[in-house]
Amino acid sequence: MNDRTGRSLIGQQYLWVLENWLTTARQDITPAHYDKNLDLRIPKWLGGKTPDKVRIVRLLIARLTYDWGSYNKLQQGGQFKELEFQACRMDICHYAFPGHLDALIRAIGEMKPQKIRKDVVVITQKLKIQLRNFL
Repeated sequence: MNDRTGRSLIGQQYLWVLENWLTTARQDITPAHYDKNLDLRIPKWLGGKTPDKVRIVRLLIARLTYDWGSYNKLQQGGQFKELEFQACRMDICHYAFPGHLDALIRAIGEMKPQKIRKDVVVITQKLKIQLRNFL
């Protein structure tokens, strides 16, 4: 899969590993910059496949690659509505802070929404206010 965002190597690495996790027969991916440590961590975080877990991983990939057709089709709400919402809120700039993306991938593995830290919410609200004042 090509990283259609064209934004970062780390983004491409996450996409390679997530796509590799989705395949039934693991591919031997050997691009020059492939992060083998990431390839060890992400499958461990995701664990075994279930239909809903696969769908939410696909939803995350669709969001990160701006594949709006798949993005719209993969949202179902229901039992995993909060986890879907978190995948839908993931943004390309999270590649700059991969801890957020890592936390979401772990949450998908557990099929439970990640807990939102209050300090992150406060910082985000302050940034929004600053941006409004700036614009």
